[in-house]
Amino acid sequence: TKFDYDLNRPMEQAFNDKMQKQHGVNVNHHSASLYAMAYVVKDVLERACTTDRKKVRDAIAATNLTSGKALMMPGTGIKFGPNGEVDGAADIMAQVLKGKYHTVWPGGKFKPVWPMPKWSERS
Repeated sequence: TKFDYDLNRPMEQAFNDKMQKQHGVNVNHHSASLYAMAYVVKDVLERACTTDRKKVRDAIAATNLTSGKALMMPGTGIKFGPNGEVDGAADIMAQVLKGKYHTVWPGGKFKPVWPMPKWSERS
């Protein structure tokens, strides 16, 4: 099962195909996050043009990615706020519905079931 279950984004599907071919596994939240982070680091170092700490820090602070492989995880972009947190990042929420994982946020194809039924009432 892929980490995004129902979003079926082309970039994620291409990465999942590579993971299947090379390692026989599907993309999960961890591999998707690490994939995205590698592209953020690549972008920062290319803009800094050095490994000087101040220039790298300034390049990180100036990061504002709105497209590309760094956006493997859902969200509107990658920009670091004044506290160092990533503005625009989003996670995926999934829920088991009728025995299968489905993305219930973001997307809207499947709505979350809340409150969850008792164990004895689940199918």
